[in-house]
Amino acid sequence: MTHHHDHTHNHDDNHTHGHETGGLSVKEKLATLFEHWIRHNESHGQTYMQWANRAKEEGLADISAGLSEVAELTDKITEKLKSAAASVK
Repeated sequence: MTHHHDHTHNHDDNHTHGHETGGLSVKEKLATLFEHWIRHNESHGQTYMQWANRAKEEGLADISAGLSEVAELTDKITEKLKSAAASVK
């Protein structure tokens, strides 16, 4: 499955959409995936805030507020991922 994003973070990491473990234990693979998901999510959160600020500068208060809320929710998801990642170490 291929997906595209309109931003500049690196997608060289293996997303493992097929969920193959490549000889790693599930716990080892999850540790790797959590690292990737955390970085990926943090990047999205930063992008949401950048666009929230741009929207605010353009007088698009409702859009800015919505994107700011999405960024906050993304931060909460990142914290949940970090907590789960700590469980597999």
